[in-house]
Amino acid sequence: AQEKIIFQDKLASLGTLVAGVSHELKNPIHFIVNFADLSLDLTEELRVELNQFSSIYSQEFANDTYQNLDTLLENLSEIQKYSQRANDILQTMLPHPNQQSFEYQFTNVHDLIDSAIKLVCHSQTNRESNFNVILLKEYDADVDLIEIIPQCVSRALINIIDNAYYALQEKYQARNHNFTPTITIKTVNLPKAIAISIQDNGPGIPKEIINKIFDPFFTTKPPQQGMGLGLSITYNLITESIQGKIKLETRPNVFTRFTILLPKRN
Repeated sequence: AQEKIIFQDKLASLGTLVAGVSHELKNPIHFIVNFADLSLDLTEELRVELNQFSSIYSQEFANDTYQNLDTLLENLSEIQKYSQRANDILQTMLPHPNQQSFEYQFTNVHDLIDSAIKLVCHSQTNRESNFNVILLKEYDADVDLIEIIPQCVSRALINIIDNAYYALQEKYQARNHNFTPTITIKTVNLPKAIAISIQDNGPGIPKEIINKIFDPFFTTKPPQQGMGLGLSITYNLITESIQGKIKLETRPNVFTRFTILLPKRN
């Protein structure tokens, strides 16, 4: 029990540190993103302007200039790409609220889930347009409005669903597309809580890393695709911000299921 309390204190301290650093970095990253976009547009305009007056330049000058412009466009594209990546990481790190950050509100859980699904699907479509996932919803008709902090639950849902997509894509590629990726989202109205389960039929989680899955900065993704903050933030959002619970069940090569328990306050 003492070790658990110390661990939770460390997670809370880390969350405060991460949120502070993220807020400090947000503005300069936004400047880089915006100026990269602007510079790309200006470079393209410059190329068009040079084309209009190409007849007055020597061939050697034109070739050198266009080569330099191509290099500049490539460099700016890389700056744009990685600054956007940094911005995406910040967006993941920023939603790390404590109880005082947002207020409890009576919320329709099913609407919240649907909204999270749309956000993740839109994001995933931008990354991989040819990858399609079957989404199955098993919503309990008895689930009514529940008093929660919607921002916390929404962020947690997005993180879990996004991870499910990533796992399914991994298995899809490993099986040479001979696989039907499926996510099943189910709600159940329990006496003292609303249960939300998110299950995918992906590769599952190896037994040796299950105990590390909620640790900050632990990830099985490549460095360019993950920082290991999504599930640790999700854990804090559910267990600390709204005093709920989150459970993990998995079977290698069969399924992974996260179950979130949202406590009823009344």
